[in-house]
Amino acid sequence: MEKVNLTEMSEDVRNIQKLDSHPTPGTMHADDLQQLFDKAGVDIKKFINETLIPELKNYLTKAIEDTDTRLTDSRKCNNEFDNKNTSKTNLGITSGSSLPSSGDDGDIFFKY
Repeated sequence: MEKVNLTEMSEDVRNIQKLDSHPTPGTMHADDLQQLFDKAGVDIKKFINETLIPELKNYLTKAIEDTDTRLTDSRKCNNEFDNKNTSKTNLGITSGSSLPSSGDDGDIFFKY
């Protein structure tokens, strides 16, 4: 599967830390301070909703299209397999009366 290149969030969310340790009276109103406290959360939410989620949706849509040549019959099926043995192999499913001596990460084994 191809590598996913997602946009990294570059917004600086250290808003309160930038404030002067000894503010001059009258330079900042209470409303301004409240907005600064909320700004990091608002910026993160905006990045997730407007950048990250659309990029992930776009990638996932491409990854699961029926015309994607990387898909196997077993990933396209609806409770039916075109070829049972090929589908089991594609899914990494094996079965037997004793444990297998080898296998790949993600393989499924049914012992009977």
